Amino acid sequence: MNKNNSALWAGVLLFAIIAVLFVWPRLTNPNRKIIGIWKDLGMGCLPSHQNAALHIHAGLRLFDADKTEVIPANIGIVQGCMAEVHTHESDGVIHIESVKAGETFTLGQFFSVWGKTIAREGFGIEVTLNGENVENPEAIILNNEDAIEITYARI
Repeated sequence: MNKNNSALWAGVLLFAIIAVLFVWPRLTNPNRKIIGIWKDLGMGCLPSHQNAALHIHAGLRLFDADKTEVIPANIGIVQGCMAEVHTHESDGVIHIESVKAGETFTLGQFFSVWGKTIAREGFGIEVTLNGENVENPEAIILNNEDAIEITYARI
């Protein structure tokens, strides 16, 4: 084998090793499907809070028969990734973070990340945004310090 062939094979081997190191973890990531769903929702996958050009918080409270429902912690957070709309605690605070300043996200997107719908079968719904009734809760754009309340009443 001459020097040119040896260099070529060394280059091919190096490329293969690098490809395996970078591609294999993505192919075997157990969260790949959920991250793909978030991407389809127009939601990026942030590895951390670093480099966030947008970081705001909106409040969400859910009521069912006058009982407050708990919104779970870590909605939109999986190992190594968090959706741009997510929760950290079970306090009803929705975190909206993006590397793009001015990005907007809706309440409907948050519920989709959560894997739920806003409407519930067999229930009527009343939604307020900062104390004002809202007709289309899916379209509510999440802004800093918004107070969103959803009340469900059995029909």
